[in-house]
Order: sequence, then C-alpha cells, then structure tokens
Amino acid sequence: MIEKLLRAIGVFYAFGGVLVLIRLEQARLLDQVYAALHGGERARHHVRAALLTLGGVLTCVGGVALAGLSARTHWLMGLNTLVQFAWLAYAAAYFPPEDAEDHKGRSQTASATIVYALAFALVIWTDVSERVALSNSSRMDALIAVLCTVLVTWQAWLLGRGRLRAARSAPSDAQTLPSHASARPAHVELRPYPGAWPLWDRDSGANVDPSLLALPDELVARVQAYENAVLEAIDQDPEHGLVFRDARRKRELEQQATALAGELERHLGADAVAWRMPDELD
Repeated sequence: MIEKLLRAIGVFYAFGGVLVLIRLEQARLLDQVYAALHGGERARHHVRAALLTLGGVLTCVGGVALAGLSARTHWLMGLNTLVQFAWLAYAAAYFPPEDAEDHKGRSQTASATIVYALAFALVIWTDVSERVALSNSSRMDALIAVLCTVLVTWQAWLLGRGRLRAARSAPSDAQTLPSHASARPAHVELRPYPGAWPLWDRDSGANVDPSLLALPDELVARVQAYENAVLEAIDQDPEHGLVFRDARRKRELEQQATALAGELERHLGADAVAWRMPDELD
C-alpha cells in the first residue's frame, strides 16, 4: 500500500515538474521585458529564472525517481526542497507581492513547498523504517541521466527561442537619433518600451534619447524614474504582448504621465508632447 502511494506521488510530481517548466517560458520573457537601458537584464530576474528552472527540473526528475523507487530519490528530493525554500526566501526579499492576487499566489507556492517537504519526509521515513526499499537500479540511473539531459536541452532551446522572439517583438521604429543631431523633434511622445528610450519623435517615429534634448538634469531623471516604474508594472504576455498587471497601478502611472508631459512642454513647447502607455501600440 505504501509502495503504491509513493509511486503515485512520484508520478504526480513528474507531471507537475513538466508543467512548471512549460510555464517558465513566460518568466523568461519577463526577464527580457525588464531589460535596463544602461545595465542590461536585471540580475534578480536571472536568479529567479535559474531557481525556478532548477526546481522544475528537480521536481520532474525526482518524481520519476520516486515512481521507480530509486535510491537517487533522496538526493533529488532533498536538493529540490532546499531550492524551493531558497526561492521563497529570495522572492520575499526581491519580489515582494504587489497586490492581493500576488499574495494569494505566493501563499499557494509556500503551501506547495511545505507539502513537497512533507512528501520528502515521508520518503525518508519509509526508507529508514524499511517499509519500502529504494533500490540502486542501473536502469533507473540511466533513465534519470537521460531525462536530465532532455530537460536541460529543452530549457536551453526555450531560452534561445524566447530571446529571439523578444528581439523580433521590438518596435520597428526603434531607431535612435544620431548623437550629433542638433534639431529637436517638433512633436514628442512619452512612451516607455523595453529596450528603448522613453521618448519618441511623433513625426519620424524615431526613438529619442532624453539627454539630447537639452532638458534639465532633474527632468531627465524624472523621465527615467517614470520609465522604470512603467517597466516594473508590465508583463509580457505571449498572446497579447505588453500588459499591466494592476489596473489601479496603470491609472496612477497615467496620472504621472500627464504631469510629466506638462513639465516637458515647458521646455519643448506647448502641445509638443503627448503620451501613451506601452500596451497601447497600434
């Protein structure tokens, strides 16, 4: 009876690990969305993707090992338990929940981690008490090795595909003005977008570096702070492109955009500045 229970738990986690890895593609898209203009992709998103990917691989492989009652289950589930608790600690420090939905999701993740730790404890207890014997099977070892290779290769392929798709999704008009340009755009649009400057020439469609417009340093800093706030508030949806996670936060940023456009008009001219959110592309 206990042996059947362990095998069933193993099958459950084997399939669960695969589902986690499938969903991680969206997390990788977020890493590219949050690319910083002056510092490349943010390290905290790389760490998040690494922890979640490792956890997904270990969940799947550990589940297969448990379903086959392999002695490698101890090491795989034990390491995965550490990785999952490490992710919870890292997420609490660098990805605090922003709204009620985030709090709910984080609570569910913590509960799933505790359940996994209890499953690992059950495996240890049944083995130590000799109720179920985990065996050193060469066939299971080979299967585990092959499965690890397949999963790592698959994730590497998804990572490469995600980067290529993110590069292709960049706006075609994201061409920067030459640094020696002397004329200001007659009409400017404030529209943050991942991997681009937050200002655009509304007539030519060219991407504009705010530092080329002879704006006060304080105003340039405000434009950059607004840009960072917008990029922090959006997600990359595989089907719908850039979307805001929180409608209330979007309204707050729209109010900031209105005020900031007014400040820009004081230096660029009346009716010279408009604004749009990155999810409002034509």
